[in-house]
Amino acid sequence: MKQIEIDVINDKLPVDVYEYLYSIAPEGFIERTDGAHRFVLFVEDDMVEAIKDTLRSYVWIADIKIGSSVEENGWLKSWRDNYRPIKVPPFKIIPAWLKDSELAEGFLPIYINSGIAFGTGEHETTQLCLRLLADVNVKNKTVLDIGTGSGILAIAASRLGAKQVFAFDLDPVAVEVAQDNIAINGLDNIQVFQKDALKYRGQGYDVVMANLVWSILSEISVPMKETVGSGLFIASGILKEQFTDFLHLYEKAGFRYITHKEMGEWVGVLMRG
Repeated sequence: MKQIEIDVINDKLPVDVYEYLYSIAPEGFIERTDGAHRFVLFVEDDMVEAIKDTLRSYVWIADIKIGSSVEENGWLKSWRDNYRPIKVPPFKIIPAWLKDSELAEGFLPIYINSGIAFGTGEHETTQLCLRLLADVNVKNKTVLDIGTGSGILAIAASRLGAKQVFAFDLDPVAVEVAQDNIAINGLDNIQVFQKDALKYRGQGYDVVMANLVWSILSEISVPMKETVGSGLFIASGILKEQFTDFLHLYEKAGFRYITHKEMGEWVGVLMRG
């Protein structure tokens, strides 16, 4: 595994670069340094050259730094040493190795034992979904989580009292990670599937969550409406500059806007099907 640092010239990260990097490592992080962005991500060694070739096709890339290989055990230890619980009231996302501590007191705990590739709750898009979900009454409701990743959103819905949660992801590793995290949290009302959730339409879900990138959201408004039906829809992974286009597209598909929240450059939105 290697650490890659990408410096971007502009003070505003281009959307296509942002989406590409986000699709590789959702929990990569960005630092602003003298008018530039720095995106840091950890990837498998055999992915490095392909990522470099893709990134160099963007004229905005100022520099790409490839660090030396990091042993996975050492990287995980470093990540564990530096990872801290994250408060997104009423939730607190807590590392699984701190489960027996008193950190959860006063919060709904979400115990997570995954690396940055599948979501640790640090990214704004995940937190936006959690904040919007907290404003929705899911008690005794059925909830669908599309692109579950580490299972954070599915676990959150269960903690809020959902009757049944269905979590879908196409990545087999993500499915395994989500199942492990659900087991760590001791929840028995979440089912995880390695399938395309949009092929299971008309199931009468009360709430549907989709923390995806715009390049995907922009292509699935109609099947998403058929999946959501008349239920509530929480979407994230939308940059501020994409929000108007998102609303136009999804309202055209039959959704009705309710509210939205913003964090940094990101937007999360709540709609009615």
